[in-house]
Amino acid sequence: MKPLFFLLALAVWQMGQAQNATIALRDSVKLKTELVFLSGDFLKTKAGTLGLGEIYSIKFENAQESGKQPEMLHKLLATDILIYVGNELIPSEKPVTSPMKSKDFLSPSSSKAAHNPGHFEEGFGFGIDYGGFGARFIYLPDPHVGIFAGGGYAITGFGYNIGIMARAQPQKKVMPTFSFMYGYNTAITVRGLSGYNKLYYGPSVGLGFMSKSRRNEETYWHFQLIIPFRSSEFDRDYNFLKSNPNISIPSPPPVLVSIGYNFGFK
Repeated sequence: MKPLFFLLALAVWQMGQAQNATIALRDSVKLKTELVFLSGDFLKTKAGTLGLGEIYSIKFENAQESGKQPEMLHKLLATDILIYVGNELIPSEKPVTSPMKSKDFLSPSSSKAAHNPGHFEEGFGFGIDYGGFGARFIYLPDPHVGIFAGGGYAITGFGYNIGIMARAQPQKKVMPTFSFMYGYNTAITVRGLSGYNKLYYGPSVGLGFMSKSRRNEETYWHFQLIIPFRSSEFDRDYNFLKSNPNISIPSPPPVLVSIGYNFGFK
């Protein structure tokens, strides 16, 4: 009876130590289950055994659940898996003890959520933030904020833009973005009368989203709609050319499109 009693006691103990959590896999599948124990590169759960490389994030319901097995939690924090308690992301750089308090956690902006501070990105595409047809470089002092500069061929000359970009939910596969920039946002090109060809500069705002690659989260497509605030100089030159019956000039679009492919590097 003693071995049977021991096995029953062990089973009861393991059930008490199991942690309720939601696991998000890298293929976007989510599992709501209980974590039992961690062995090497495999995590035993009530739903089955998972390789650590398959897991994108683990979200515990509360501090009580996350603190049941502090040794396992410490090992998970040493991996690339994002660990949440409620809606708070635990930083991997510091050991976490039980019980946990929300004030001990850092926000996603100070964690490994998407890109580390000091991260650089480069992109190539079409749009005024790429200077027309060109390249764009971004420096991220924080995963939520990027400072960028772009330059390229704008048909009538070299175009450029510098600005700042806000990113919402940088840990997600799809990130909404908001951009403010200053630089080239309009051009006039008159065929056969190159003396009227000119680039015009002013502020612009953009609203879009980034879509990360499933295979490599350091690469993504960025799509934006950009509203240019055109200068009075452009209005004057455009109205002058429009009033000339010998010159045909199209109306400038109120909204511009930007599409680019970007990738990160250290």
